[in-house]
Amino acid sequence: MAAEKARFEASISNGQNGSISLGLYPKIKAPSSKMTSAPKPKLVSSVEMQALLKTRSQTAFSHVWGLTVGTFSLQFTDLTKQWVKNDAGRWQFQGGAVQLTVANNIYIDQDMVGSNAKLGGELIGLIMTHELLHVQDNIDVISNDGPTEVANDSIVRKLLIDGGNGEPAIVEEREYTHWVIDETKDPDGNACSYLTDRMIGLLADKLNAKQLDRDSGPAYADYGRSVSLLKQNPRRR
Repeated sequence: MAAEKARFEASISNGQNGSISLGLYPKIKAPSSKMTSAPKPKLVSSVEMQALLKTRSQTAFSHVWGLTVGTFSLQFTDLTKQWVKNDAGRWQFQGGAVQLTVANNIYIDQDMVGSNAKLGGELIGLIMTHELLHVQDNIDVISNDGPTEVANDSIVRKLLIDGGNGEPAIVEEREYTHWVIDETKDPDGNACSYLTDRMIGLLADKLNAKQLDRDSGPAYADYGRSVSLLKQNPRRR
């Protein structure tokens, strides 16, 4: 029986800091009615925020009030069953679901918003509303662009779709180990497989373009002015 091709599926989570129900926080405006929960923001110091920006090569920003970090990965739903080793010691992908995952985390600079700022208040509500635009962009890229970009990549196509005979290629141990087992680091310094690293590279231009669009221009300037006005009125924090 011929091995089956991969079935790419998007998987979304709210990251390591947990989730909040947006229905409980009316000041936080979701970009879509489909978004009913959001990453719970983690309050960090300005020093910690600068370290996060440096890690993400965003040193062009002198400061930010909030930051969304999307951690992307390519994951096999059942690695031991989906990859089989034959009698000659070579490996072949057998098919099934492959998850293209993004876990979103949101960070807010507590030194900039003040120690009295509340999650349900107007100031953090405004910052969260902006950061959820970045969350939505990450979701859109992994859901809409991810499956196509990954499936069209020559390496991924060979390993998981069609190695030239209508089914995934049968590969040597060293090739399987390199792409599937060995670890490298993603742009944020997290350990990841080389297949994950390749997927991130395929999506990087789209993600960067969306981020630049959100964090520049008249809309972003209006956002900054609104944050500054709210900071001047402690009762509205």
